[in-house]
Amino acid sequence: VLAAISAKVCKPVTVYLLARFWFLLPSNIDLNRLNNQYPLLTIDAQSFHTSKGKEADYVIIVGLKKGAHGFPSEKVTPALNEALLAKKEKFPYAEERRLFYVALTRAKDRVYIIADMTESNPFVKELVNDHQIELNEFECTATQSLVNDLYCLACKTGLLKKRTGRFGTFYACSNSPRCEHKEKPCAKCDSPMTRKRYPGFKACLNDLCKSLIPTCSLCDAEMVLRTSKKGEFWGCRNYKGNEPMSCKNGVDNANVNWPELVS
Repeated sequence: VLAAISAKVCKPVTVYLLARFWFLLPSNIDLNRLNNQYPLLTIDAQSFHTSKGKEADYVIIVGLKKGAHGFPSEKVTPALNEALLAKKEKFPYAEERRLFYVALTRAKDRVYIIADMTESNPFVKELVNDHQIELNEFECTATQSLVNDLYCLACKTGLLKKRTGRFGTFYACSNSPRCEHKEKPCAKCDSPMTRKRYPGFKACLNDLCKSLIPTCSLCDAEMVLRTSKKGEFWGCRNYKGNEPMSCKNGVDNANVNWPELVS
């Protein structure tokens, strides 16, 4: 981001690096190095609190992850402190929300928000989903751009993240172990798959692959292509013979109503 700002300005400008906590910001040594690297930029680091009443031409906001040391901070307030504080407001994280507004309004020209969308806080998600902000100035990975397809279908709040176990690659909910939901990757390219794009199917998120797998209409498990004397059919992965929990759902391959893929 600093390189992009430096490349487009033709006169000296000021840049603030802002974060909720000081330890998320560059050290003085790193700041000196950055100022020497970009001579047209006067770069300074400020916490959200210390930036109140100040302005810079450009602002870069970092440290927008969830968690105790994220933003909004999810530290648990001691019961005694909670009793002495004013009543909570109806908006979640109301005080932190106002602090975020302070950070967003420190820029004269432009604000850049640096966030990993797989771990980003609710404020960033609100900006992306509810407001018209520019998202295409910089390239991002497929995981970042397709994050809405990776939300866990079980707990609705976690994101499916790539893991490796004894039996190979799989995608597990980021809220594990509280949420034990897992999904298999694409058998062709090992990319994550989503159930959100086409009802009744899992779709590969790799645009170069676009593999589709039907899901069971009875138990929602993946279907597996099998062969019988009558030809190919899709059988439920949870088929366990005559066991009590076995799912015997199946559909002829010729009768599968494949969706039209969206490019």
